[in-house]
Amino acid sequence: MSVRVFDEKGNVQHVRLGRKVSLVLMVRPGDKIWFKGEAQCYTVRVRSDRYVICTKSMNVHATVVYTIIDIQEKERGPEDTIFGYVAETDMQCREMLIRLEHGNSAISRRNKIPLDITDIRRKLDAR
Repeated sequence: MSVRVFDEKGNVQHVRLGRKVSLVLMVRPGDKIWFKGEAQCYTVRVRSDRYVICTKSMNVHATVVYTIIDIQEKERGPEDTIFGYVAETDMQCREMLIRLEHGNSAISRRNKIPLDITDIRRKLDAR
């Protein structure tokens, strides 16, 4: 089984699922990621060597939903906070990333799920 990865020109590359973690290492802000069981894609907002924070629009509720990818643990989920923080702007996503990197928060142990990426589409750079 393989994952479709689209390069900057829209060309499809098929990559074996065993290389899932290395696929996440390639993503940049603006790239789109599809997860198994989800119809709508997430947009990569910020990333570090260990974490990637992605969001998707929920137009029905006029808000966004986020997920945090932990590259090291090969899982994803929301931040482990009681009332939760929002991740609607790049600044809020950067603040969340700083909390994660400094150990002030983590991915929710109760709500985390295994990392299962089906597609990645690269953001086309304006030239």
